Amino acid sequence: MTVRESSAIGYGPLGASESERCEIERLYKALHKSSPGHSTSLVAPDGEQMQLPESVRLLLQQIVYHLARGDSIAVVPYHQEITTQEAAEILNMSRPSVVSLLDRGEMPYTKTGTHRRVKLHDLLAYKLRRSEMRRESLARITKLSAEMGEY
Repeated sequence: MTVRESSAIGYGPLGASESERCEIERLYKALHKSSPGHSTSLVAPDGEQMQLPESVRLLLQQIVYHLARGDSIAVVPYHQEITTQEAAEILNMSRPSVVSLLDRGEMPYTKTGTHRRVKLHDLLAYKLRRSEMRRESLARITKLSAEMGEY
């Protein structure tokens, strides 16, 4: 059996149904009990028992955590190229605003024909920088307000 390549962002976001939530919470607790150095195994449909590598256990733990909370998730390779529309959805802004960011050089991108593509890791780095700048600005505003006796 081979691993099948999926398109763009894979199969899209997935969430758990209400009927699955109880079982997912049990699975989360079981995964959370396991720790590095202790093996976690998976039983295949044919009954074969396989040990999970630590990286797979940790990823599965994160996935199950979010599903148990009721979040929808998508698993995307870190170096995946995404469209400007997908970038806009992640940044919670319009696609034209993302295009403006790219044109101003605030984030690297490539062009495939006339279409811009952004690497997910570059987008996440930009999002982190933007969040840090917002926190710093808020801290400065709070400090100024306190100095003026308004906070």
